[in-house]
Amino acid sequence: MKLRLKFQFIRIFLRHRIVLNYVLVLITLSTSGSLALTSPDNFNLPSSTVQKMQSVIDKTFPYPINCWGTALWSQGFINELRPSTKSELLYTFKKNKCRKLQPNEAPLPGDFGSFYNSESGIYHTFIHLDDTFIFEKGSPYPSHVPEIENYKEKFKDFSISFDLKTGCKSGNENECFWGVINYRCDTFNVLAEQATEKTEKFDGLLHTIKRCLKDSTCKQDYILALETFIDILIKDIRHPDSLSFESYRAIGVLLLFANENKDFIQHLPLAVLEKYMSLLNALESLENNTFKKLSDFPDFAKSANASF
Repeated sequence: MKLRLKFQFIRIFLRHRIVLNYVLVLITLSTSGSLALTSPDNFNLPSSTVQKMQSVIDKTFPYPINCWGTALWSQGFINELRPSTKSELLYTFKKNKCRKLQPNEAPLPGDFGSFYNSESGIYHTFIHLDDTFIFEKGSPYPSHVPEIENYKEKFKDFSISFDLKTGCKSGNENECFWGVINYRCDTFNVLAEQATEKTEKFDGLLHTIKRCLKDSTCKQDYILALETFIDILIKDIRHPDSLSFESYRAIGVLLLFANENKDFIQHLPLAVLEKYMSLLNALESLENNTFKKLSDFPDFAKSANASF
């Protein structure tokens, strides 16, 4: 009986942590009153970016996709529209030597903008289109679709008046309640995820996991594949120098799998469940260990070796 109760507790606990901590991002800004009044082809963007944005604007998804996954995918830095993390966002900036914009610099179309505060660091990311419009997915909820927003209209009822240039908009450097950090990447020479031996290993394991999830004839293959998948990710996350595009993609596809198959942990022995919890703890620690203050965010164009 105690083992069953423990299993039920872990099941509920994991389900909520998967959704709340890693796919659903806390957005402290209102996402109502959206104004998708224009088309991405009205802005100075690469044709590939325009096509991607047009393919998802105002469309719902049957699974949670967050702002980071939407932004990175729209600019060609990840190949699949999937959940992502702010640590993957920063890793992408680092590997692509993206430049941190200064407070007096106006963002250009295609620049990454992020809201941050001194407690959580980055908590929402969007793409600048011009000095009025942004492209974003306001939250991971399926009902919140990717949109082109008139941010001036969206935030007109807020007590603070601000633009979307880099800087703290409410508070100060040490205690910023609401700020913006902008990065400019070279989207014509993208260093992004590619097929490697490690990618093929992850894909092979994921294929087995999906194939055997509900097939009792290969239950042991399912457990072994998932355990191996988790072990590799735990090792990578606990040794950040080992993290790679392949690692971050694997995290994203595992989060997507977990949300598409919310009962998958029913098939796992307790030892593998505990490993999965260890993975979530390691990922939470990685996310919490990102930059919090404006001055801490590096200019990756000058310091590509910056760590977080």
